[in-house]
Amino acid sequence: MIKGAFLYIIIKVAFLSRGGEEVPKIKNRRFYNFESRHQRWRGSTIKSGDPRPRRLRRRGRGYLGIDMECKVYILKSLKNNHYYIGQTEKLAKRIQEHNLGTSRSTKSGIPWKLVYEESYDSKREAIKREMQLKKIKKRYIIEQLIAGWRRSISGVS
Repeated sequence: MIKGAFLYIIIKVAFLSRGGEEVPKIKNRRFYNFESRHQRWRGSTIKSGDPRPRRLRRRGRGYLGIDMECKVYILKSLKNNHYYIGQTEKLAKRIQEHNLGTSRSTKSGIPWKLVYEESYDSKREAIKREMQLKKIKKRYIIEQLIAGWRRSISGVS
């Protein structure tokens, strides 16, 4: 705490000696420069002036409010017989990423095979369903879900 206060005094003296008006407050060694309600500090990875509310901003994951078709999927590893549950907008591309090993969580189970998928109108609904499926810890329940989906696709009752 003493170091931070000392640093603030040094910077304040430096600014005032240059003819500066006032020194910005220091917090976590960053200068905060709030110009409007939607802007963040300089050096942030989120663009300043983003018109979306903070709760809807996502880094690299898209905007949750846009209605676009999203898919929830289950992959099965042919190597170690594990299941992986995820959601995406571009299913073919995502499965390819899993099989190329670019996804850290599925790298150990290459190759992966798609065994289940569901389509949703919005990303928010897909994320909600993905979380429901991930809470299922019983393997036999996931396998029943997959078996029911296969029967509905093949038309066998």
